[in-house]
Amino acid sequence: MIELVLNIRENILIIETGADMSNQGILTETGNNEVEIIEFYVGGQSFGVNVAKVKQIVQLEDDLLTPIPNSAATIKGTYQYRDHAIGLIDLREALNKNLEEIEVDKPLILITEFNDILSGFTIDAVNRIHRISWDRLEPMGGIFSDCSSTCTGTIHIEDRDILILDLESILAHVNPGTIKGLHFKPDSINAQDKRAFSQIKVYFAEDSNFIRETMTKSLTEAGFHFAGIAENGQLAWDELEAMADTSKNNSEPIENYVNVLVSDIEMPQMDGLTLCKNVKEHYLLRTTPVILFSSLINDQMISKCKSVGADANIAKPKTAELIELIKELTGK
Repeated sequence: MIELVLNIRENILIIETGADMSNQGILTETGNNEVEIIEFYVGGQSFGVNVAKVKQIVQLEDDLLTPIPNSAATIKGTYQYRDHAIGLIDLREALNKNLEEIEVDKPLILITEFNDILSGFTIDAVNRIHRISWDRLEPMGGIFSDCSSTCTGTIHIEDRDILILDLESILAHVNPGTIKGLHFKPDSINAQDKRAFSQIKVYFAEDSNFIRETMTKSLTEAGFHFAGIAENGQLAWDELEAMADTSKNNSEPIENYVNVLVSDIEMPQMDGLTLCKNVKEHYLLRTTPVILFSSLINDQMISKCKSVGADANIAKPKTAELIELIKELTGK
């Protein structure tokens, strides 16, 4: 254990690092629509990420950093973390905002793991972990649309707004090659499958603008039609309930409106686990296959997906594998 004493906005915070946060048992219970957010500072601004994506917070040690010649300003270099050489990203540069440059005596690295990728992001300081309900998280949109490529939402706690970072988008923009399965080749789908896929109505829920736009483009090119596209779980649930009401009123099968739900897990307003639970408990929608599509698929998350009745789960953004799952679950 390394004990760090950090000066955060004139307050002294003592934290311990060295333990693997992903194994600390701090994840919330399944289906209660809650999430643990770790708050940290970059350039005087509060940011947050899901604790489930944070493996560790370590103090930056210069002798473990190897700069990469002629690399972009966003890439500090490779960093020796345990037995791995991971990419170290300058988060202030990556956010591309006029954030204040603050001199920090003991810079920190947020070590993350998602999409089966270990990465490091430099931060100025860390505050604390907040347990919140997803319905307190406001999606980025409207006047915040310019920030939507790097943030998925904002939450107001005490006297400040915490911006929730879209780490997948940041990582993909810094180095697109690190996101496995992101690029899809339409010519990999044969004409017969395209005709079959054109009969499948997919409802897609995803809060990341980057992932949502990339995946809807790929699925459209594969031949699928969309029953709906939502930027958060609550909007998806409202629209699916409305489809069910229309189905009942018109005495039509729900399959006339939606054939499969593909949903992210981390989303503002309502998370994907709660959305899946609601669908599987609905008297009409419960027959609709649900695929939970997330960057956080691990043994613990797979267990949670099963507990809410998900028909399948897959790591984001494995496009080809997702298409095969949709094909299998819809019988096309």
